Amino acid sequence: AEVGVRVLCAYGVTDRHGAAGAAAALAENERFLRAGGRGMVGIHAAFTCHQETLEAAAGLAAELGVGVHIHVAEGPGDVAAADQLAGLTTDAWLLAHGVHLSDDHRLRGTVLHNPRSNLNNAVGYADPRRFRGPVALGTDGIGANMLEEFRLAYFMHRSVDVTATPETAWRWLETGWDLVPESRQDQVTWSY
Repeated sequence: AEVGVRVLCAYGVTDRHGAAGAAAALAENERFLRAGGRGMVGIHAAFTCHQETLEAAAGLAAELGVGVHIHVAEGPGDVAAADQLAGLTTDAWLLAHGVHLSDDHRLRGTVLHNPRSNLNNAVGYADPRRFRGPVALGTDGIGANMLEEFRLAYFMHRSVDVTATPETAWRWLETGWDLVPESRQDQVTWSY
């Protein structure tokens, strides 16, 4: 807030620290959001949570009128994510990665394509053009330069479709602006 950087915060809930840890993380999400913080309910990843925790997080998000940010099917260990989340997701959810989601995953929400992170973690290529729902670009915390992420998203797309043009990856970048609409008015000055 002091330097003017806009964020949507989401504290990642997980059962890796036991039921008490998951409950404390849910409570922190609720405290922050009820205090007027801008954000979503955070879930680390479907495979790190018990079904009860996923349902509690989805319920909290619905009660507070916000979405959920969650890593979904990033690696082979999370291929059951779509089954775990069936019936819980809404259009306000952000589904990070989706590398191992099936084309017809039936989850609602925006898939956040993180090409650099997926390459870094050697989990595969999501090929997000196959999803019917919205796709946005993300970084998963590996850098913050969204133009570089766009460039890599385009090259990765082109690696599986030689007819691909930058327009598709640019649409994914623009979808991200819908999450923070006022960012469309930002001005950036580049310096050599």
